[in-house]
Amino acid sequence: MRKRMQIFGTALALGLLTVAVLFLSSGTSTAQTTFTPFAATLCSADKITCNTPNAITIPTAGRTVIEQVSGECVSDSADSVLAALQGPGGGAPKVRTELPAIPNAVVGFVIPTTLTRIYPEPGSQLIFFFTPHNVSQGTTGTTCTVWIIGHTIRP
Repeated sequence: MRKRMQIFGTALALGLLTVAVLFLSSGTSTAQTTFTPFAATLCSADKITCNTPNAITIPTAGRTVIEQVSGECVSDSADSVLAALQGPGGGAPKVRTELPAIPNAVVGFVIPTTLTRIYPEPGSQLIFFFTPHNVSQGTTGTTCTVWIIGHTIRP
C-alpha cells in the first residue's frame, strides 16, 4: 500500500510539474511569439465633439485580436441605440460587429462586457459608431464610449 501511495504521489507531482511548465510556457512571451496586451477607448457623438477618437489604426506588425468590448451611451434624446465596430477583414470590404445596448436609468444605455474574437486586418482602421433611434429634441444628443481590450501577437 505504501509503494502504491509513493507511485501515486510521484505521478501526481509529475503531472503538476507538467501543468506548471505548460502554463508558464504559454505566458506572455516565448522564443517565437510575443503577446502584447492593449486597451483602447473610442467615442462617437451626434451633437457634441468627443475628446477621444472614434477610430484606431491596427498595428501592421503581427496579428491583433480584440477580446472584450464594453461601454456606455449617454443620451437625452434617443430611446434606443445601435452601436457597432466596423473594419475591413478577410477580403470583405467591411466587417461590422454589432454591440448590445441595454437601456439604463443612470447613464442612458450600457454596452455590457461582451466577449468576442475580432481579428481586424493589420494596418486597417477600426471604427466605432452608433445610430440613435426614435430621436426626440434633446439638448445634448447621444454620446457613446467603448473600451476595447485585446492583444497583439508578434512573431
